[in-house]
Order: sequence, then structure tokens, then C-alpha cells
Amino acid sequence: MLVVCSPNNPTGEVLDKETVVDVVRWARANGLHVVFDEVYANSVHAEGKEFCSVASALQGDLGDDVHVVWSFSKDFCLSGARVGILYSQNRDLMRSVDAFLSPLMSTSTPTQWALQAMIEDQPWLDDYFAANRRRLRHAYSRCTALLDDMAVPYVNAHAGLFVWADFRKWMSAESEECEMHLWRRFCDAKVFLTPASQCFGQRYGFFRICFAAVDVATCQVALNRIKQALVMARL
Repeated sequence: MLVVCSPNNPTGEVLDKETVVDVVRWARANGLHVVFDEVYANSVHAEGKEFCSVASALQGDLGDDVHVVWSFSKDFCLSGARVGILYSQNRDLMRSVDAFLSPLMSTSTPTQWALQAMIEDQPWLDDYFAANRRRLRHAYSRCTALLDDMAVPYVNAHAGLFVWADFRKWMSAESEECEMHLWRRFCDAKVFLTPASQCFGQRYGFFRICFAAVDVATCQVALNRIKQALVMARL
């Protein structure tokens, strides 16, 4: 099984339609099922960038080997609701989910009613997503401007609630030990960042900065603390 996260966590990159189709073709050529994690589908904030669901890329025909997962937790900031969605055209899979998982993970009726009313209100959805994208774009721009001032490289994100920042030049070596040493520096400065080793990152020294969990002013305070931690790391 191949799991594809688009928009990606932690990089914020979004796969285009051609890449999505190529991924499915490759998986099918190798006899693999593909699960597309699209939990940040409605959190694209980059100007001119559009999200393409695998369901759209394949014109609604997923077959038995392509599946989609999504949740209200990110796009709607409803992580406490614990409501997710599995969309699949594989009947055997759905029967298994109904038989074994539904009794253990069912959503309460009042929660279902509330969420149904919310997603059926198209004018409200349009206003909400427009405001959400605008606020994410502003917060991302402010966060990356501060990183630029600190000469901290980062991956240009198209979507999501975070920045994948590169702090390798403040490490004596690209190792998990050095990464965790820098992580402890950040913790001592009262800032919690997620290191690459906790995100299955390919390179030690990258850290995920979540800019959407707090307001812009608080984010600036956090980045100033990061700056102080980096100064101490040089000593």
C-alpha cells in the first residue's frame, strides 16, 4: 500500500493533477493500493495554486485500489470532534469497515446533524473558506518574512498550517543527536517545534513551525524566541 499526503504535511506542497495521475499509474503497475490523505484539501493559501483531489483527477472512477481519507479536524479546525471520512469504491473494503470499525468509531447523532447542516450551507462555506485562506496567507507571509530576516531557509508551502524550516546550519552535523540538541534549545526558549525525526523527514535539521495555532503577534514572539535560541546554539 502507498499512502500519499497532498497537501503535504509537513512541507505544505500540493501535487498537481498530472502528478496525481502518474502516482496512481505507478501504483497500479506495481500492484499497490493507494490511499490519498487530503486532510488539508481546503487549506490551500498560495496565490494561483489549486488543489486537485484524486477523485477529480480520475474523473470519479477510483476503481477498487484508490481510496481517499479526509477529516473535519484541519480545514474546519474541529480536531476535538474526531470526525473523519473514508471514501472508497471498493465494496469489500467498505463492508469490512462497516463490520469491524463502525461499531467502535461511530459518530454521535447530534454531531452528524451539526456537521451535515454546516456542509449543506454553501454560502457559509464559500465565505468561511475564503476567510480561512486569506488568514492563512497573511499568517504564512508574516511567518516567512520573519524567517527571511533570520536567514532561515524553508520550503515554499502552498497549503497547510505550517512551515518546514531548515535549521541545519545551526547544527554541527546532520544527525538525530544534533537535531535533538537543537530541539532542546528551542524547548528551553519555550517554543515547541516538531523535528524531522518525528515527521519521518529525509534530512535531519528541518523543523515544522505551526503558524496557524496562534495569532500573528504571538507567532512573532515565538520566532523571536527561536532567534534567541539560535544565537545560543552558535555559542
